[in-house]
Amino acid sequence: GDIWENADGFQYACTPLDGDGQIVARVTSMQYTDPWAKAGVMFREKISPGSKHALMAVTATGGSAFQWRTAENNSSGNTDGPACQIPYWAKLVRSGDTFIGYVSADGENWRRVDSVTIPMEKKIYVGLALSAHNNSVLNSTLFDNVSVTP
Repeated sequence: GDIWENADGFQYACTPLDGDGQIVARVTSMQYTDPWAKAGVMFREKISPGSKHALMAVTATGGSAFQWRTAENNSSGNTDGPACQIPYWAKLVRSGDTFIGYVSADGENWRRVDSVTIPMEKKIYVGLALSAHNNSVLNSTLFDNVSVTP
């Protein structure tokens, strides 16, 4: 369904990360399944639906959003980022319990969208997140230039 409110339903390709790091990816195409269909990069404490997380995403309507959940099974927070046209880049940086979201048109000049403090375990998951925001269809999205740096 969505990455929002107190429980998420989405696809997540991830790997464990121990400590600080960053993830960068370019969303090269996204199927329009809903105006709030979204794809981006995520740090997530657990795989469970109500997990704490930070997400920097681009949306099907040409927007960007930095979203988070600071406590397990609690509501989500959001900061709208700039308008963007896919292909577009997303980056998330973790430094301790601080998570910072960025977007870029070219992968070199980054615009900071927001930051949030989320107490998380040292070992978490980092990866690519995708939501169709529509339970009746699947969303096909392509990423490239994916890198995870500890």
